[in-house]
Amino acid sequence: MNKIITFLSVAVVSLTLIGCASTEGNRKEKSNTANADTCDEHEAIANKSYNFGAMNFYKSYAITSDLQGAQAQLFLIENGLKETPIGNFAVAYKSAERSYDKNLSSAKAMGCDTSKYPPSPVDAFRKGVKILEEKSKKDVSPTQPQGQVHFYSRPR
Repeated sequence: MNKIITFLSVAVVSLTLIGCASTEGNRKEKSNTANADTCDEHEAIANKSYNFGAMNFYKSYAITSDLQGAQAQLFLIENGLKETPIGNFAVAYKSAERSYDKNLSSAKAMGCDTSKYPPSPVDAFRKGVKILEEKSKKDVSPTQPQGQVHFYSRPR
């Protein structure tokens, strides 16, 4: 439970600092990646990319504890990194991941210390899914058959 609270707190603070994450913000990151002249600017872009991944996960899946939806979306995102992505969410994550990778490569080429950079947007999403999985294992009711977990669905 503490991991979820910590993850959500970081996500909320991040949202406050950078505003609402969107694919338009991601497009700005792509153009900013090419314009980063300092190591601090590269780190700021890496933070924005991570925040994009964390906040989109938080707003779409963590609030409602939608593990099944998050796992399905992670599948689409991961496959979209290798092939043509299916859906706007996967397209946005592929774009954010490419931006993050280009920024990381550029920062390393400049000699920046990237060891303290946050994880990539897709890694942020994966981390959120793992936290939901851990939470769902703890939330299993003793009356439920073993191996089945109660999942909450997102309101439609």
